[in-house]
Amino acid sequence: MTFRRFVQSAPRDACTTLLYYTMGNGGWSWVPASVCITADALAVDEQRVPLPKVTVQCRVQPLMPLSGDDGEWWFRDGTDTYKFRGAARELDVVEAAAVRAAPSVPHGACSERAIRRLLR
Repeated sequence: MTFRRFVQSAPRDACTTLLYYTMGNGGWSWVPASVCITADALAVDEQRVPLPKVTVQCRVQPLMPLSGDDGEWWFRDGTDTYKFRGAARELDVVEAAAVRAAPSVPHGACSERAIRRLLR
């Protein structure tokens, strides 16, 4: 299955639980969070980022994909970069739903030069 076909068949709204890199009482850490992509926003627990504010989304592949390591999916709202970690199939769901909801938002691998510039 190609990514293009997956994006076209992805549900319009998608929710999953991923690890979210955030500041907590003990400092920066990965904590479980509910991530939902709807027709008008990206929601992380009780935070909602309207799609028009999203400037980029990208994917970080695990260093050793066959080892079972988690990948990462990031998006930026022009001010902050939100980072998530999870299993490939969970990341596929949110990434595809985000592309479907906002196809004009730049997306790709976080290592691509043009994408990296947008993450600053």
